[in-house]
Amino acid sequence: MIISSEPRSALILLNYRDVENCRAFLCSLRESSAVDRVMVVDNASPGRDFEDLVAEFDDGRIAVVRSPSNGGYAVGNNFGWREAMRRWPTIETLIISNPDVTIDSSSLNEVLAAVRPRGEFDAAAPLIVDRIGNASQYFAWPLPTYFDVLLSTSVILSVIRQRLGFHSYAVPAGAQAPFAVDVLPGACFAISAEAFERVQGFDEQTFLFCEENMLAHRLKARGMRSAIVPKATAFHQVSSSVRRSFKGDHVKFALAARSYDAYLRHYLDSPRVLVFLYRAAVRFGYVERIVLSRVRRPRP
Repeated sequence: MIISSEPRSALILLNYRDVENCRAFLCSLRESSAVDRVMVVDNASPGRDFEDLVAEFDDGRIAVVRSPSNGGYAVGNNFGWREAMRRWPTIETLIISNPDVTIDSSSLNEVLAAVRPRGEFDAAAPLIVDRIGNASQYFAWPLPTYFDVLLSTSVILSVIRQRLGFHSYAVPAGAQAPFAVDVLPGACFAISAEAFERVQGFDEQTFLFCEENMLAHRLKARGMRSAIVPKATAFHQVSSSVRRSFKGDHVKFALAARSYDAYLRHYLDSPRVLVFLYRAAVRFGYVERIVLSRVRRPRP
């Protein structure tokens, strides 16, 4: 494959103890011409992940770097973005993807075509589907309100909201053209390099969770638009990478709660009393998850 001397697109792939999924993803890209460059960031994984990925894939078109420490999703992807722009300053469009995503060249091309300078949107994502091709319930979602965040602290209320289809979009009947949404899934999306620069990448107050909401809030505040591209599809093994690193719903919930606390304070400007109420609900939700995990635990 001919390597462009002036690359226009780059894919950022973040690895933390997930070298098997990274290997499968990168192997699928080797024969694809959809993206010009790939920046793999090993997020300070223990063991030999970085050395193994360098030995197998670092070839000029694919670059493998290691972040100084594991600062989480936002810090790791921002590190990859800055390194990609430093090495390849002609990049116009970025794709940010988890390694546990499956997407083909045709879908990558469709998404890239929807984003500036080629398309009319500042960011776009494929339609996330399940194994049989049906759209995932949360392929995109409206920006969360205070009450969305508050209700999400309860497992029971979250299940009820999900069953009723609250806080989610439906794919427009017969949709072929990209359609506007608020929040794109962080698992796989494209964004113009100019837009990502304008919002200064992901908010590094987070370690994990809520990064997409913060990014969408800043894009929308600056008049920038995001879209889902229905002609492009991707399958995401939801939380596959996260499960390798964090055991127990209560542990993941605690990480998410810290991120949403920052979202309430810095993006929604929630009054102190409402933040206090949220923090009280988080304590209840944490205990709720511990109790449910013990109830669900199989008996010996």
